[in-house]
Amino acid sequence: MTPKKWYLLPLATILFACGGKTDSPEPKKEASSWTVGNYVYNSFLSAQSKSYDGPHPYLIFNSYTIPSNEYDYAGFTGSNITVKFYTNNGTGPFTLTSAEELEARPTEKFITITCNIGTSAPRGEAVYQPTINTGAIVIVTKDNNGDYKFNMLTKATIVKTGEIEGGIPGAAATYDFILTNAR
Repeated sequence: MTPKKWYLLPLATILFACGGKTDSPEPKKEASSWTVGNYVYNSFLSAQSKSYDGPHPYLIFNSYTIPSNEYDYAGFTGSNITVKFYTNNGTGPFTLTSAEELEARPTEKFITITCNIGTSAPRGEAVYQPTINTGAIVIVTKDNNGDYKFNMLTKATIVKTGEIEGGIPGAAATYDFILTNAR
């Protein structure tokens, strides 16, 4: 081997050692979604903001879908959810309840969710919320960055509480609802 080619050997060794597959790939993120009746909505964008209700700190979590060609739910296309709970109650299991019950009892491990459907449809939207004593549990966890994640183990019934711009023709008064890995 000529002296000029000797400098290529260490360079080739470094490139070979750095290339190829890794032994520890990054874990895949679990899909963040919610199901309303037979409609499954995948989260595209989410945000968390903290505020205070008197002495009680709370968190608002919003998650949104975007229209896509993957599904067409006609008037039910597009959705967003808003999750609210008091952060001074820590993490762990929270009971899903109405917004009124949550605000009346801020020291209890209660959580509420508002779900709008039809947000990407050309017509109106329907707004749904849980009632008091749904019996459903939402597991709240917090990661190392201080971001919260929400996961329901069982379905809950949500009730139509309002309509925006005339609502959605054919929207039911109640739906089964479940939240999966919202973050």
